[in-house]
Amino acid sequence: MAGPLEIAEKLAENLKEADRDIVVAVTAEGTSTDNLLYLGTIPYREMPRYMASADVGLCIYEPIDFFKRFFFSPLKLYDYMASGLPVVGSDVGQIKLVIEESRSGLLTDTTIDDLVKKILYLKNNRTEAVELGKNGRKAIVEKYNWKNVTKRLEEILLEQIKDKKRLSIPEEKTEWLYKLNESELRERVLVLAERNKKLAEKLVGKERLLEKKELLLVENSRQLEERERYIGTLLGSRSWKITAPLRKTIGMLKK
Repeated sequence: MAGPLEIAEKLAENLKEADRDIVVAVTAEGTSTDNLLYLGTIPYREMPRYMASADVGLCIYEPIDFFKRFFFSPLKLYDYMASGLPVVGSDVGQIKLVIEESRSGLLTDTTIDDLVKKILYLKNNRTEAVELGKNGRKAIVEKYNWKNVTKRLEEILLEQIKDKKRLSIPEEKTEWLYKLNESELRERVLVLAERNKKLAEKLVGKERLLEKKELLLVENSRQLEERERYIGTLLGSRSWKITAPLRKTIGMLKK
């Protein structure tokens, strides 16, 4: 199977022949064309506004043995669903399971012809496309969200702690766990979750501070460039050279 950028270029080329109004947008560096838009690297927090301008989300992956042995559901799939976009996803692994269960998009065999076919179908059947997008959004709100993931993880941890046979850790190292009742275990889990939340907030705060510093550096750099251009203009001006002695005199009088 071709790489993602090669797929995007071939897809754009074929779509141009089928429908010139469709534009393929890619978050990567490259040379844009009439219907292929390279957006460059986009910070994750800015992605929602780009998704809001899209009509379809592509979730294309190669069907490899990996899917038979591991759980694999890329975050972009859930980002598309959360944004209310109908998804065109590979007919493999958990991508297939999630799309089929939530009825949030169309499955593809990832060939260029089939991708073109599915995209054109969604464009020409807007009512169905909107309905698929709504289904995806509903699935995110009700099931596929971090709150539910955390809840399920807590349930699994409590089950594992209750059943000593499932724990591979030596009992003497975890003896304190078994002395706690369920309410105490839940309290410990909540304390750990709150601690992780605070750490995450602290990291986000530091990241925002770094972004502000970067913006300040960019602004300072811009001001320096403007000052250099201004000085260069003055130095290249004859009036500056002619009136220099006069300005020097005025400067001395001011002192």
